[in-house]
Amino acid sequence: MFRPELLRAVSAEIPSPFTERDRLGSRDVPGFQERKFFFRDAAALGPQSTFLIASLSSTPFLTYLTALTGIAGLIPDPYLDGAGFHQIIRGGKLIVHADFNVHPIMHAYRRLNLLLYLNPNWRAEWGGDLELWPPEMRAPGAVIAPLFNRTVIFNTTDTSYHGHPHPLDCPPDVVRRSLALYYYTVERLRPDEHSTLWQELPEP
Repeated sequence: MFRPELLRAVSAEIPSPFTERDRLGSRDVPGFQERKFFFRDAAALGPQSTFLIASLSSTPFLTYLTALTGIAGLIPDPYLDGAGFHQIIRGGKLIVHADFNVHPIMHAYRRLNLLLYLNPNWRAEWGGDLELWPPEMRAPGAVIAPLFNRTVIFNTTDTSYHGHPHPLDCPPDVVRRSLALYYYTVERLRPDEHSTLWQELPEP
């Protein structure tokens, strides 16, 4: 969807978890979310990153998302709560889950996830595939490699289970990078607010 040179410029602005870890946030939940770092400080974003996120928050892009999904009245998140640039290093994983459904500041209802991958020359044997699971959790419904300039857009519901549950097997100096953005509406579609809903995978 995007000019490769723009995404390369954006990638160059993201602090490295190997050399600039003090500029990154991290949240490890042992057994669920491991070796994951995030960068979402709007004031610290580089110019290309700011341009990309602003473009994906603009009226033309929101109009595109409405045409694509049928969801009207979409609102971007200027706070990047839970969003921003995500980075996973070797051995990291994110267990299959459904996302939180209410924005903690705007109190709007989460409707869409957008994931844009920033991984040039990604190799299949490294893993890191995004898995989308149906509600019955018998087997993944889709498995998507995190390839450079690949964009995934999906509904956020109480059963939109997704993750990359298998530890990354990339080289020690390689990072799995993505930009995550979430879109909201003021319409209330679900009765109960909840945080992340972690899921157990079926036995092999």
